[in-house]
Amino acid sequence: MNLKNINYNNILCFLLIFICYTSYSQSKNETETMEAYGLIKHTLNDGTIMLIAKKDDIPKPTIIFITGSNFNPYIVNGGFSGFPFLYYNYLDKFNFIIASKPGIPLSSDSSINQTINTTFTQGYYYNNEGNVPQEFIEKNNCHFYVKQHLSIVKYLKRQKWCLKNNIILFGHSQGSRIAAETAIRSKKIKKLILSGPSIYNRFYNYIRKIRFDEQQGNIGTQTAQNKIDSINLRCLDLVKYKDNNELMYDGTTYYSTYSFIFPNKVDIFLKLKQQTLFLYGTASRQDLDCDYFNIELAKIQKTNIKVKPYLNYDHNYFENIFNEKGELVEQKFHWDDVMKDVMEWISQK
Repeated sequence: MNLKNINYNNILCFLLIFICYTSYSQSKNETETMEAYGLIKHTLNDGTIMLIAKKDDIPKPTIIFITGSNFNPYIVNGGFSGFPFLYYNYLDKFNFIIASKPGIPLSSDSSINQTINTTFTQGYYYNNEGNVPQEFIEKNNCHFYVKQHLSIVKYLKRQKWCLKNNIILFGHSQGSRIAAETAIRSKKIKKLILSGPSIYNRFYNYIRKIRFDEQQGNIGTQTAQNKIDSINLRCLDLVKYKDNNELMYDGTTYYSTYSFIFPNKVDIFLKLKQQTLFLYGTASRQDLDCDYFNIELAKIQKTNIKVKPYLNYDHNYFENIFNEKGELVEQKFHWDDVMKDVMEWISQK
């Protein structure tokens, strides 16, 4: 090939047309999906992208749903997976809002981005180079998300379709911590739902699992103790570098990890003054410490928090059905059953 005969202006023109066409196609797909799901996109001054679900402009209570640690686009291949429940069943009486995570696109297409993960329980996004976006790494910490949701609350106070005295935070998993810390800093939050929160931190969960394995004979006693000693050292290491937002720790930075672990969530939850509904599945090993929460509440005679366990449901409210041989034969998804209870509780005065 004679490189001198190549018209680079034509190539550049073609690339620009291709990029614009691709962007238009994705934008069109995103727009069509939002219309199909009754969603409105709004970007705040700080760059936060919100999806708003509302039926009309009649003032209604507004529920801000805060997701867990997954970071997938909410719209993938034309489908929407932001809310894990059928939110549109409640639009006659409520508005719903969900915020995107920093550096994570609102929508994506697996035919374009081959590394995108479309699995619900493993919602992690990687760019076309196979990396987690740098903006997400830098901003994925509890402090950022609290500030982000305080901005959303401030935005809602100016909207005619939002009842200013009836803003509700609903945080699931990691989102429960964000919801609680936001509620502590905002008097505008009327009620709070904490879902799958695990009142202590992951180090407790790691150690508990090791002791279970030891008691069941899966590992030896000395091996178990060695593992626990290693966890204790890792905890000390995390505390030592807690302000480092560049050095990576368990897939995120030290700063990010520390912000979600310390102080323990129970210390935050006990400060809440709003009426709060505390939900968890008893089949979730990571949430076993939620069984102790009523004891923590009793110690200080705190009565504004209602604890509701869901028997045999896991962290995401799946119910595992086993046959006589102990083999898993079915998983029943119960988020909508949980949501019915939530909406009934919210409606109580």
